[in-house]
Amino acid sequence: MSAMTTQTNRCTQLWKQENCSTPLQINSCCSSSCCLRLKDSMETSSQEQQASKPAETKHFVGIQFHSAGEIVVCSAKEFEFKQGEQVLIQSQQGKKLGTVIKASYDKAPQQEEIPQILHVATKEDIAHDRALKEKALEYLAVCEQKVKERKLPMKLTLAEIVENGRKAMFTFFAEDRVDFRALVKDLATSLRLRIEMKQIGARDEAKYKGCLGACGQVSTCCSTFLRSFKSISIGMAKNQGLSPNPAKLTGMCGRLKCCLAYENEQYKENRKGLFKISSVVSTPKGSGTIFNIDILKRTYSVRLDEGGEDIFSANDCSKLEGAKQIARERVMSQRQSEEKKKGELQRERQEKFEKRIEEKKRKISSKPSAPRNNQKQGPKRNNRQKPHAKTPAPPKENKS
Repeated sequence: MSAMTTQTNRCTQLWKQENCSTPLQINSCCSSSCCLRLKDSMETSSQEQQASKPAETKHFVGIQFHSAGEIVVCSAKEFEFKQGEQVLIQSQQGKKLGTVIKASYDKAPQQEEIPQILHVATKEDIAHDRALKEKALEYLAVCEQKVKERKLPMKLTLAEIVENGRKAMFTFFAEDRVDFRALVKDLATSLRLRIEMKQIGARDEAKYKGCLGACGQVSTCCSTFLRSFKSISIGMAKNQGLSPNPAKLTGMCGRLKCCLAYENEQYKENRKGLFKISSVVSTPKGSGTIFNIDILKRTYSVRLDEGGEDIFSANDCSKLEGAKQIARERVMSQRQSEEKKKGELQRERQEKFEKRIEEKKRKISSKPSAPRNNQKQGPKRNNRQKPHAKTPAPPKENKS
């Protein structure tokens, strides 16, 4: 027993002299079995020490800086915050005010740098943030004046003061790339701040400014609840059976409406198994051609071969294939030939009728017309003779 303890003491002395810290280093300094026992005892003691330490509780909260903006996950340590509460955050751009959107996250976010929540925003913090926003509006007016002077093709949207008042960030919209280097130099000399210009698209511009929705809502979806934009294609409109009319499919931003993506997955699911328009199907009332589809109700509007139109359920219709399709094509070709003959006969009758009308017009125009008397006629005289007035009798002479 004494020999074992002396060997252990010798190993510990060697371990201290060699500054061994890992199992490989401990095993290299001595090949005896007591060194392995010493390693195990050190590992168990370190595990007990770690277990005895109080665990640090980490709490993460979702924050937004703008209305319907991107949610940024921040560290709240052991503090708890309520949804809708304003907090002060320490980020790369300095201290900023944010609003709590999600009170807690189950898992840690996969971000390189996690902003830290300092405390709940006080009245002084809110007043300071309001003053910065008012100052940013003044800077925005100055920038707009500079843009007009330089005649740059850009529309300013937003101005922010970040990094504790040492930097001004301007957000603008432009269709193409804009060379704003001279503008940045001019703004830096006039405002005495660091300047950053950020270009955004048409959708982001509508999101920041806000406008009436085409459907009659007070504000558009992007400025109310949409956090990010999805890619919208004209194929989504085709899946839902909408006519490709640009006036109805484009939003206030001039791009395809974001709401086309809301029901796209449901329409794609309901569209499975349905025939395409102009497909030939067999119905309870005979064969016909599909000219319209109701995707949600899963019904077809069919133009029947026998004449007329009707609506049938998708379960009651089957696609004509093989011999049935060939027989139908023969019948339809015979009908088309008969209709063609009827059309030709009707056309001939119409041509004959038009020829008769033209001949009558020619006969009427070939007749000689009565000569017209172009001399001016005097006023008409009344042929009735007026009664002659009685002549007075001569006076009688007196014989006396």
